[in-house]
Amino acid sequence: METTAITPLGKILDLLLDAICVVDAEGRYVFVSAAFERIFGYAPEEVIGRRMIELVHPEDREVTLRTAAAIMDGKPESNFQNATCARTARWCTSCGRHAGPKPTG
Repeated sequence: METTAITPLGKILDLLLDAICVVDAEGRYVFVSAAFERIFGYAPEEVIGRRMIELVHPEDREVTLRTAAAIMDGKPESNFQNATCARTARWCTSCGRHAGPKPTG
C-alpha cells in the first residue's frame, strides 16, 4: 500500500492572497496566514496568543465582539467588516466570512 504525504493545512492557507486568521474561544489568535503578515505587517509570532480585539479599530470593537459572540453561540455571520490596525499605523478594512462552529451529530 502506497502512502501519500499530506500537506499541512497551514501551508495551503499560506498560498492564499487573503489574510486568514483563527482565534480561540477567548479571542486570542491561534493561527495567522502568510497573507496576514503581508497585509497587516505583523509576523505570526507577534500576534499568536494576542487578543484579536487589540488590533480592531476602537469604533468597531463593540460590533466585532457582538459578532464574535454570535458566532461562538452557533449563529454564523456570513459577511462582516471591521477596521484592523496595520503595523504602519494605518487602518485596513477587513471583510470576513465566518463558518461558525462545526455541526454536531
